[in-house]
Amino acid sequence: MRYREPFSLYRRVNPSGNIVYYYQTYSPDGRRTTAKSTGLTNRAAARSFCLKLWKENQLIQKVDPLKIPTFQTFAQNFWIIGKSEYLKYREQRGFPMSRSYAFNQDKQLQKYLIPAWGKKLLDQITAPQIETWFLGLKDDGLSHQTCNHLLSNLRTILGEAQRRGIVLANPAEAIKPLSKAAKTRGILAVEEVKKLLSPSTWSLYWSDWSLYIANLLSASTGMRMGEVQALRWCDFQPSENPDRIVVTHSWDRKYGLKGTKTNKDRIIPLTPELCRLIMRGCPELGAESFVTPNPTGEKPIYERCLTDSLYEALEKVGVSEAERKERNITFHSWRHFFNTFLRRQGIQDSKVQMVTGHSSVEMTDHYTHFDLSDLKEIQDAQLDLLVPDSQQEINEQKQMKHELQKPVFKLPIKRL
Repeated sequence: MRYREPFSLYRRVNPSGNIVYYYQTYSPDGRRTTAKSTGLTNRAAARSFCLKLWKENQLIQKVDPLKIPTFQTFAQNFWIIGKSEYLKYREQRGFPMSRSYAFNQDKQLQKYLIPAWGKKLLDQITAPQIETWFLGLKDDGLSHQTCNHLLSNLRTILGEAQRRGIVLANPAEAIKPLSKAAKTRGILAVEEVKKLLSPSTWSLYWSDWSLYIANLLSASTGMRMGEVQALRWCDFQPSENPDRIVVTHSWDRKYGLKGTKTNKDRIIPLTPELCRLIMRGCPELGAESFVTPNPTGEKPIYERCLTDSLYEALEKVGVSEAERKERNITFHSWRHFFNTFLRRQGIQDSKVQMVTGHSSVEMTDHYTHFDLSDLKEIQDAQLDLLVPDSQQEINEQKQMKHELQKPVFKLPIKRL
């Protein structure tokens, strides 16, 4: 049987470029503890350093039991921006947390974690206890996704306690999450999409032009709902850049404008036809005005309105509520449709990822190699969505062509 030393060594490259050896010890239940630096660049010297600490009984960090707080004391402000040491630590290293994410994490903490663990000292929380609690959440009827989110929340908090040296190990690391068991997101058929998005018959399916444009934008650009809501005229400037749209923000119903999901801006090409359709809205409003505003014009169109309008339009093209639920079609299905539609057109995955904002390790660096002129295939695909299939629809679109320059509504809002 192979002998296991009471520590393990590995090397890290510091920001200065120097290699330094770190060591990890093991908690009584066999899990690795927080890594510590030896300050040495030679493996043999680092090993001798650790052996010396072991012989002097100083290898394993001692934790003062009088300084161990309860879970509630430690975690009460864990997700509060401006009060959380953890969030400050992340921000200093270039990984800030969005306000909406921190808010939702704090809601979980206050509703589920503190009632379950609040009175326990941090070093009294064990893996078997967490396992029992975790499976109990499932038995109480919470979805697998919610259970996993709560476990991740607890793991993060206990991991921070370990990083600070308050506990020797993070017992939540030993708990495996539940299977996602996610239902596959459905997408509409191309024929259904062309019916819903035909410019000549839009009023048959949509009660308002903004609702039509919001769905058209998502279907033809892959923008997320929050990105469509957050789109302003300063992001879409046909007079300066008539062939593109700049996605810079997403919309949060509690906090308003925020960064995109990946915190990266992206450019999406547009066809002239799509530009003209969008410009039928309110281009005379100020640059900060929303492209798809709500009735007051002060905020973008409401999330519920977008969802309800899509479901109503689906009913009108023959997709019943039961069928919609069975196919699992939601507003986010537009994004899935766009991604699938482009790939079926034979467009390179790298270009699809660049436009949709899907990140991957392999493609992150490759995105920057594309010029907008290289994305004409995307524009061709957008145009194909707007091309009617029947001669009757072709005739209707010819009759409506001169109307495309006219705005369909005006909001009682002053210029900015």
